[in-house]
Amino acid sequence: MNPVSGHLDAAVVLFQLIPFETASETLTPSILGKAQNIMAEPDDEIESQIPHNLRRSTRQRPTSKEHRNVPQAGDDRGKAHRELLKLHSRGYYGLNQLVRALQALWNWRNAEDEYIS
Repeated sequence: MNPVSGHLDAAVVLFQLIPFETASETLTPSILGKAQNIMAEPDDEIESQIPHNLRRSTRQRPTSKEHRNVPQAGDDRGKAHRELLKLHSRGYYGLNQLVRALQALWNWRNAEDEYIS
């Protein structure tokens, strides 16, 4: 019998089916105009660390009607949307990290148990 069951098992299954990264990349295009993990560094910060000769020469902009008024990553409105999304997603992100840590500890405990036996 598994001593870790019930709500934790349900949370493990939930985050295996819909990890935070997947949820974020699925939901952000309609708000930010592109799929991204909202908790990761924004592209501007990452691109500023890339040498100029290795950067993309063109950028793709959204063209559909629903994306025409989407704030771009560099403007203040885009940053405000990103921060708001970050704020609203912290609970799901934190729970995802906690469940991953508990699952890793559970796996470690099982490995130790096999080693000791």
